[in-house]
Amino acid sequence: MEHRGTRVQRIPLIVRTIGDLEILRNSPAAIRHLPKQGISVSLRGVEAKQSREFEDSLRTYVRACGCAAGGVAALLGIAGVAVWGAVTIVNNGLRLGDIRFLLAALVLGTLLGGIGKALGLIVARVRFVRSCDRILTHMR
Repeated sequence: MEHRGTRVQRIPLIVRTIGDLEILRNSPAAIRHLPKQGISVSLRGVEAKQSREFEDSLRTYVRACGCAAGGVAALLGIAGVAVWGAVTIVNNGLRLGDIRFLLAALVLGTLLGGIGKALGLIVARVRFVRSCDRILTHMR
């Protein structure tokens, strides 16, 4: 399968072998485009409980959007700047620069939200890769 000029391995919809699992582990970006319900895991030589746990891990990764981490980062950033701005206004009185400062806080909150979202996606990817590694170690 060709994707933007590069060869991409086809992602299996049922994970049955070490090879299938390695394809998943090495294609975390492609997995994000799988159906939200995830894919079926039926690994030979792995207990059913461990297969279900991996299937849950895969489903969690496919559904991850980073929104919670982005929201927390934005909220903390805006709240921190708002408190600092309020203390400054109480101590020095309201000035035009303070209003611009608070508007800049909104921009900062938006940027922090984007950064938090990206970090949330990175954490989800790391967790997924670790989950793959645990299963691969067990199977080998």
